[in-house]
Amino acid sequence: MALLGVLIDSRTLASIAAQGTFSFAHGLPAAPDEVVLVPNASVASATASQGMAFAISSDATNVSITNYATADMSTSKITSKVFHSIIR
Repeated sequence: MALLGVLIDSRTLASIAAQGTFSFAHGLPAAPDEVVLVPNASVASATASQGMAFAISSDATNVSITNYATADMSTSKITSKVFHSIIR
């Protein structure tokens, strides 16, 4: 039987300016299989009323987030995950 394991890198992003990009080194052993961005709903900003438009890209060393909205992106939590099998 094979079990599924996950390696996780998690961090908080303060904000990204309108039309801006944020990149960081994730520290995982491979390119992330999944990157999840969760906005902090308790932070009021113009972005909340205009909606969010962003793109996430990743490779073996970095995760990049681009804010395509016309307003700054508020505080968000970013979780990068690499899935792997555990053989028993």
